[in-house]
Amino acid sequence: MNLEIRQIINRNQKAFQRLFELLYPGLVEYAYRFLYDRAASEDLVQEVFVDLWENAASYEIHTTIKGYLYSTVRNRCLNQLKSLKITDRDAILDITASLCSPDSIELVEQQEKEAMTRKAEIILENLPQKMRKIFSLKVIEGYSYAEIAEEMDVTVNTVKTQLKRARLKITQLNELLILFFSQR
Repeated sequence: MNLEIRQIINRNQKAFQRLFELLYPGLVEYAYRFLYDRAASEDLVQEVFVDLWENAASYEIHTTIKGYLYSTVRNRCLNQLKSLKITDRDAILDITASLCSPDSIELVEQQEKEAMTRKAEIILENLPQKMRKIFSLKVIEGYSYAEIAEEMDVTVNTVKTQLKRARLKITQLNELLILFFSQR
């Protein structure tokens, strides 16, 4: 058990406050990539922290507390969408959310990573070839911007621009799907 969770189990309010201040903004942004509702995202993340404070002793965390919280937020977002009859069969939301933070893809459990990778490959087929290659190297292979630039013989700014455009294309598709399902 890591130090942070032990401190929270022992009701160390300062440790909990530090954890909250460190992770809350990123978790809200991550939730927002699923829900597209800032207030709902903030509420959901606050509920996750309340649950952590109240039930930390009963948790079995096999990863970092950060990874656990990101995974919990993801699952609660998907459950909330499911309650609204919105599904993410093609993992558009997962992929979009993973793009919001460079390390958030690392926070998802291995099994979820594999499912996301399979679904990302389907979406990648619809991206232009150069964008697809850059996106694949970053998201699937985990290359850094510099490594991608070297591999593709382009500048780091080109890599960033292509990733930004890929994120925009995926987000647009995601918004269309949400609109479609919310009108059903």
